[in-house]
Amino acid sequence: MKVLSIIIPTYNTELYIERCLDSLLYNDKIIKYLDIIIVNDGSSDASLKIAKKYQGLYYDSVKVVDKKNGGHGSAVNAGLVVAVGKYVRVLDSDDWVDIDNFKEYVERLKDEKADLVVTDVRKQHLYDESELDFKFKENSDRPISIEKVKKKVLEENFFFEFSIHSMTILTERLKEVWGDGLLEKTFYVDQQFVAKIFMCAKNFIEYHINIYMYFIGRPGQSMGEGFFKHINDHERVLRWLLKTTDDNKLPEYYRTIVSRQIILMLRTHYGAYDQQKLSKQKKAEIINFDKFLKNNYGKYYQLARVSFIMKRILNPMKDSVSAKMIRYYKKGER
Repeated sequence: MKVLSIIIPTYNTELYIERCLDSLLYNDKIIKYLDIIIVNDGSSDASLKIAKKYQGLYYDSVKVVDKKNGGHGSAVNAGLVVAVGKYVRVLDSDDWVDIDNFKEYVERLKDEKADLVVTDVRKQHLYDESELDFKFKENSDRPISIEKVKKKVLEENFFFEFSIHSMTILTERLKEVWGDGLLEKTFYVDQQFVAKIFMCAKNFIEYHINIYMYFIGRPGQSMGEGFFKHINDHERVLRWLLKTTDDNKLPEYYRTIVSRQIILMLRTHYGAYDQQKLSKQKKAEIINFDKFLKNNYGKYYQLARVSFIMKRILNPMKDSVSAKMIRYYKKGER
């Protein structure tokens, strides 16, 4: 029986993918429990060749899906179709797992009953060689009802512990709600992935072990390309999340939890426009989105408290600190 399916979206990471795969295949005792799915998303380098080499070496545990470029979401969609493990998670091809903890993690998954398993994440910063651990705060030997913790999501930074890098979900549960899957050729679909897990997971358990090693700062990585460059993708994901809250078939706790996700994204979204010198087109984009949000999702507009940011966007000098300072010095009141 395959205990864990690991979907590895891969695009031009020939320099990193071997480290990723070696970390998964390091321990011979757990290889037979792994369903490693390398999804080559139209790479133009040697990524596909490397993937096929590993498929040949570990044909019972490694398979390759080769497809045209469609983005991270498209690769996850393709991987989930062929996933056969009891649980499934996503591992980017430039990241890797902690080899000392991965065996324990897989062994525990064999007998696990929880819908969702949350593990710790370590972020490795390339540019200054620093590390930062993200550890979950809940302590329990048994699954915890997500219904019971929904208030913590709003009251604390509890929500930040849930990410695509920390979550392992029952494959069958996820497939039940997958539908059209993640948006293709779109950045920030990790927010969609998290939301879909909350659609189907009724409980979770935390393993207090570092599993995911998250590599930050490599050339070409999306985080380094500038958020504003992909602001339209961010809006697409936001609109998708907002639409899901209209679905009365989803559990009430879903709306409670995802409302926090939406609020955080809204503040980031408006804040990005506030930090830029906007062209007429960009100003029109945020005005249209602002009207859409107020007219259709006024609750989230108010909860996110974005109206004051919108005022700054439309009147960048009016009542801003810098404008007041200019008036102060012009009057000679120094």
